[in-house]
Amino acid sequence: SSQFTSTTQRQDFQTSHNASSDVYLDSANINLNDVHYTKSAFENGQFYIQAEITKNALIAQFQKEFDVAYNKLNPANLKKCRILSIKDKTRLAKILNTLHLYADLLQTLGKSSKSLSSFESILNANTPLPLAQLLIETNMPNDKISNDLAKELGYFYRIQNNAAHTLKAKIQISNTSSENAKINILFSILDCSSNPIFNTNVSYEAIDTKDALYVASQRVSIQLYKKIQEWIEE
Repeated sequence: SSQFTSTTQRQDFQTSHNASSDVYLDSANINLNDVHYTKSAFENGQFYIQAEITKNALIAQFQKEFDVAYNKLNPANLKKCRILSIKDKTRLAKILNTLHLYADLLQTLGKSSKSLSSFESILNANTPLPLAQLLIETNMPNDKISNDLAKELGYFYRIQNNAAHTLKAKIQISNTSSENAKINILFSILDCSSNPIFNTNVSYEAIDTKDALYVASQRVSIQLYKKIQEWIEE
């Protein structure tokens, strides 16, 4: 069996990413057929028993696990738009990690598996991050807000003009003064066919705060980051 974990932690304005892959075999989670107990012994207060299983039984189990993971992929959907959403990219990477594990185990046992080259090619085209263009509509253009937004979105996409995917942000700024400011963002991610695949709304109001617009800009951008991260992990 295998387990892949990817975590992202956020403490104020500091972000850390961690990923790990644990690979192990556990007979409790594998359907074992034709098991033969070929030897037993009692030594130093411990009882030992030797069990053997045919290679064909292991191949059948590993092939089943490979097929289950492979069937989670949707070739038509993935190939419809070569540039993926960050959610699909993350999911594809996780599934391929599992498929590579079982493909290697099958190969060790002398059994070939389905080719993963087409899916690997799609993943490579979206590595390290997918491409997307950023479109901002606002009632009050402000470089600080635009830069904060681009910075947070940069954790999920490489921003590039005329990219296939679109990150669309409608920004409404109100109640602005030296100590008060409110920012509301209506945000969408559109795929290569301009179909919305993610929508959310975030808002933050800084009251009686020094540099209110500066504070509101940072806070609302972080809120958007968290909403996208939650969507990826669903």
